[in-house]
Amino acid sequence: TVGINRSAPHEIQKEEIPMETIITATDSGAKAERHRVQDIREYQKIQGDIPDALIDKAIETGQTIHATAKAYMAWKREHQGEAFATKPTTLGLSPVEADRFSIVRAVRALTSNDWSGAGYEREVSTALAQKRGGDLSHIHIPLEVLGTQSRALAKTGSGQYMIGTEHASASFIDVLRNSSRCIEAGATQMNGLVGDVEIPRKTAASSAYWVAEAVDVTESTPTFGQILLQPKTMGALVSYSRKMLLQSSPDIEMLLRNDLAATLAVELDRVCIEGSGTGAEPTGILATSGIGDVICADPDGAAPTFQDMVDLVAAVAAGNADRGRLAFMLSSVGRAKLQTTEKIATTGNFVFENGLLGAGSIAGYPAIVSNNVPDDLTKGAGSALSAIIFGNWADLLIASWGCLELALDNSTNFASGGTRIRALMDTDVAVRHAASFAACLDASC
Repeated sequence: TVGINRSAPHEIQKEEIPMETIITATDSGAKAERHRVQDIREYQKIQGDIPDALIDKAIETGQTIHATAKAYMAWKREHQGEAFATKPTTLGLSPVEADRFSIVRAVRALTSNDWSGAGYEREVSTALAQKRGGDLSHIHIPLEVLGTQSRALAKTGSGQYMIGTEHASASFIDVLRNSSRCIEAGATQMNGLVGDVEIPRKTAASSAYWVAEAVDVTESTPTFGQILLQPKTMGALVSYSRKMLLQSSPDIEMLLRNDLAATLAVELDRVCIEGSGTGAEPTGILATSGIGDVICADPDGAAPTFQDMVDLVAAVAAGNADRGRLAFMLSSVGRAKLQTTEKIATTGNFVFENGLLGAGSIAGYPAIVSNNVPDDLTKGAGSALSAIIFGNWADLLIASWGCLELALDNSTNFASGGTRIRALMDTDVAVRHAASFAACLDASC
């Protein structure tokens, strides 16, 4: 009767909510609140050094356990000194200032040891290195500069198409390479981290019981574990010819950035999927203990079927993890096989269903193709077997520390005047809940 819809030509119907619905919602909310408080209290016991004031504030303000963990890490940085000191990855550059930074100019200056034409780049790199305690002889590139990020490019090779006086560099056809797919699938990114990061996770929930009148309820306690993310250094080594550096058009700046980014992204994608977890390599999905296991056939593997795909979905559902960013991921070889595999014989309905622009689906879920999914697995007498993965990709955590650091090697290609660029970045990968993923490792495609 006051303003909104007052002039509507029809009577507005009011929805009446049944009282039992209100009661049920209230009971459910109260139960969720009890679990939230209990989880936070248990997390305090596990950590052992969280002050009561921080916990009380978390409970009073309705914080989730994850927000509480974040507040705890901030408290540790403030109260426990250098071990948790922030190492900035940005300098607060504006978009205009970030665009001014040229990797090519910095490389030229570092190669010739003449910074007269790259004073701005030197100022930015030095400022970041001093804040981070890095090597001043290297190029430190703030994250805000890296909007997007060579192979050996020579004037007589593929690099000849970048010489601006003869060719349109914008039409350069880049080398084919695997595409990074894990982030596209919905992996959770954690950027600008400081120190080692511990993420709490509930490994077992509290239990409910039916009790008779005047009988005490059996006490149960949820149990927690932790995921430890630690910086692991990923590097790439690319070559750059002297003539390419001197004669190329300005578009080489974009190519250099894109190529460095793509090189690092593809390797990160690989370890997300099949990182071994040994040495300096992170642990990927396929090497994570406890993920669901679907077998096409023993002892040598077999061609995948629609039933196998359904079983992968069922394996994730069995762990109560069938929610979030659910999707299949398989290799191009696996896609080719499932595009010609019928769900039911003679129906013409195939397991991999094509969508627009190369997208696809399997069993009603998105299907993403990545050549980082292995198709060289063995089992018994079977070889060249493929992996097929299904899961909630939001439970794949990709953490990164620091900035992109470049260093030059002028000695290796000294005779030809070429330069090699080494790119380093600190990152780590972890699966938050093993039950969130299931894989078939013996698909004969």
